[in-house]
Amino acid sequence: MKLSNRYIFRLLGIGVLAILLWVSIAYIVPYTPGMESRPGDGEYRITSLQEGNERYFEGPVYFEFADRHSGIKNSPVFKLHFINTRNKAGRGFGFVIPLRGNGQSITQDIYEVTSRNKRFASANESVFGYADLILGEDRLFFTESGSISINQATDLEVSGKVDMLLTDAEGNSMKLVGQFNALPLNSVQNY
Repeated sequence: MKLSNRYIFRLLGIGVLAILLWVSIAYIVPYTPGMESRPGDGEYRITSLQEGNERYFEGPVYFEFADRHSGIKNSPVFKLHFINTRNKAGRGFGFVIPLRGNGQSITQDIYEVTSRNKRFASANESVFGYADLILGEDRLFFTESGSISINQATDLEVSGKVDMLLTDAEGNSMKLVGQFNALPLNSVQNY
């Protein structure tokens, strides 16, 4: 009888240790933003790395087609507007992608920022972006390098990934990486 009780206690002890190990692992493994599947309709999830600090941004994202109002030609552009709902109205970040043709569609492709050395020659073909987030200071960041990958594009939705390096006037940099699923800007009443 003593042998069977000892065997039962050992099994119970192993079971309790297994449960404790499972629970502790569940709490030890940190939550990493963006681990979920793709963002919902009209949403983005982007991680920012700046000066060793990682921040997570999410919120509404919209797209629109417009004419460029600078340079020699008013060539069409595709605009992405990422809204930061935690800060003042108008804060967030956005990207402008030059288009070819009629300017009313964007295709599945990788759109890259042209390096500073080549910008003068091909300024109309480079992705331009900015970040105005107020992260303790009022600093504006502009694209330095990186790309936007468009994975799906229809009239009602454009989804893809952002992988950009932005810098401010003082040379500080910010890395933005994440996903978006943008809706048309004209589908929003109060932008």
